[in-house]
Amino acid sequence: MTLSPASSAVLRLRPATAADAPVLAAWDGQPHVIVSVTDDPDAETDALGLGHGTRMMTMALDACFARPEVEAVLIDPLNSNTDAHRFYRRLGFRPEGRRLFNDEDDCLVHRLTRAGWAERTAA
Repeated sequence: MTLSPASSAVLRLRPATAADAPVLAAWDGQPHVIVSVTDDPDAETDALGLGHGTRMMTMALDACFARPEVEAVLIDPLNSNTDAHRFYRRLGFRPEGRRLFNDEDDCLVHRLTRAGWAERTAA
């Protein structure tokens, strides 16, 4: 099924199964996925720009904040991944600062607070 941003189709998250392996392998080769794990512009590279990622992240964040003990969500895209920074900022995340992971992964940590999510979803 192909969905458009204006589609009213239901999107449900579910645990991945072994049958999903070919699709997941294909996603791993997509440019936006590669840039999230490497700074190599020549690394080998679905449906981008259709709103699926936003819908999935919205559902995941709704599930996180449905739990009263969750005060905030942190995410750490590579500092060089400016597309990811824009994506997370549109969802309400705010940059916290850079952090080096594994002595080589230069990341820009973002935080989304419960209050920030409530503001976004109230708009």
